[in-house]
Amino acid sequence: MGSLCGRSGSNKKRVKHIEMETLFSVVIFSTILFVVIKMIEMKFIQKEMKPVKEIVRDAVIVGVSVAVASFAVVTMDKPMAGFMNAITEKQVLSAQAPVFTDNPGF
Repeated sequence: MGSLCGRSGSNKKRVKHIEMETLFSVVIFSTILFVVIKMIEMKFIQKEMKPVKEIVRDAVIVGVSVAVASFAVVTMDKPMAGFMNAITEKQVLSAQAPVFTDNPGF
């Protein structure tokens, strides 16, 4: 039994490790995508290049924003449906009444 408990704990750590790897991958991918789109915008739409310092600053802001938002979503224990229902003020009624409506059995 003791070895099973140890494995359970390591699996939780492994899952968290995988989630953090995924989170890091999303941050890196989003930041690189932002920089590429920004470069295309400057080259073809604005037709003027901004200093690299501004691009790096904007990329850092995007990276930090994606990291915080992704971390918040990953660490939530509740499903997103309840969160979205609260935002949209959608009334969700359960099909079964949560009260006792029969004669007591005693």
